[in-house]
Amino acid sequence: MKLVTRNTDYGVRSICYIAKAKGRVVTVAELCQQLKIARPFLRVILQKLHHKAILNAAKGRKGGFTLNKKSSTISLLDIMCIFQGEEGFLHCRTLGKKCDNMPVCPLRRRLKKLETDFFAELSKITIKSLIDEI
Repeated sequence: MKLVTRNTDYGVRSICYIAKAKGRVVTVAELCQQLKIARPFLRVILQKLHHKAILNAAKGRKGGFTLNKKSSTISLLDIMCIFQGEEGFLHCRTLGKKCDNMPVCPLRRRLKKLETDFFAELSKITIKSLIDEI
């Protein structure tokens, strides 16, 4: 089971770096160099974050990225949902259809509670709190 994907990890690292720039436009080249992430891969991640209104994008010769939101309002759960989807980790599917046992399954009930608690904790972890720990 993968808890955090590479895209999520690179997205969080990029957002933290941009947040630490405190409003200065950060170029893709700078991010690639500082974070050691391949440019084509990073561009896709940054474009997705821009499309989801996490980042502002400035075009042109002095183009790059800034935060579109305060770092204290961007949670790890927000970033995980962008790159990993919002479905959670309980899929309860067999051969592409929902499991017939879902309504009475004691395992699902227990795991659903854990998932709910886990997501609540992820929503408390903000970009600001991650930066403050560095």
